[in-house]
Amino acid sequence: MTSNTVSNSDSKPMPALNPYERWGYIPKLIRFFELTDKEQGEFDVGISKLLSDRSKIAKYAAQTCGELLLFNPGNSNPPIFWCFNNWSEPLLLARQLPESQPLFAAVSAHQVTNKWHLKRRFHEHLVSRYLETLEEHNLLHSSMVIGGNCQGGPIAESLAIRVKEKKGHQPLLLTLDYVHRKQYDGPTFMMFGKYSSYNPFNSRIDPLPIWGKKTCDWGVGMLDETHGRYFREPALFELRDYIRFAAERYWAKGAFSQELVECLSL
Repeated sequence: MTSNTVSNSDSKPMPALNPYERWGYIPKLIRFFELTDKEQGEFDVGISKLLSDRSKIAKYAAQTCGELLLFNPGNSNPPIFWCFNNWSEPLLLARQLPESQPLFAAVSAHQVTNKWHLKRRFHEHLVSRYLETLEEHNLLHSSMVIGGNCQGGPIAESLAIRVKEKKGHQPLLLTLDYVHRKQYDGPTFMMFGKYSSYNPFNSRIDPLPIWGKKTCDWGVGMLDETHGRYFREPALFELRDYIRFAAERYWAKGAFSQELVECLSL
């Protein structure tokens, strides 16, 4: 999302929504919508646009894998899959990660369509494409880290749920500025901008009693920035450090224990 207004009709914007309501277009359960011929055509056009936009930065990546780009093709650490909101973001993040940390980059439905009702209907179809690509490249494993920011958050959430259903693994789910819609019951680390309108701590509804009912292990990190500025320095350094902190704790079989991490320095 790039603004504080959303539209269900493509031309009539709605007032800015709170952090809980703004994700209402995402179904609470895994749901496949049967696409009409017209919708399938729009989805195919959107995928073509996604791939065309990807080609503009593919030369900076180590490899293309289906719809994904691979950065930092080292093998010291398990790879991280991250769903970004545009193709410039993975380039910026990859440069901050160690060369030994592989990063598989995808993009959200934001790059497929600007129609909100179609983002809802396309959602699981896009997740399916990424799941198939990961499986084809033998990237579904027990140490998976799956992340996403903004509209990439619900993609990551659905992917984590479906990986668990398909393989029995419990990936670490990392999200940035996204209040979870579905009930993924694996390890989760949520990040928010301290000054972001997407941050539920800045709303009238305290999220801690809600999250306290979760049966999974979870933690929260706070970036000293607002929405839309996380891939700029110095917030980019904070994001990098939170990703490394959460991934390394997960790989070490550690727990987050409902920890709120407001400042982190690695």
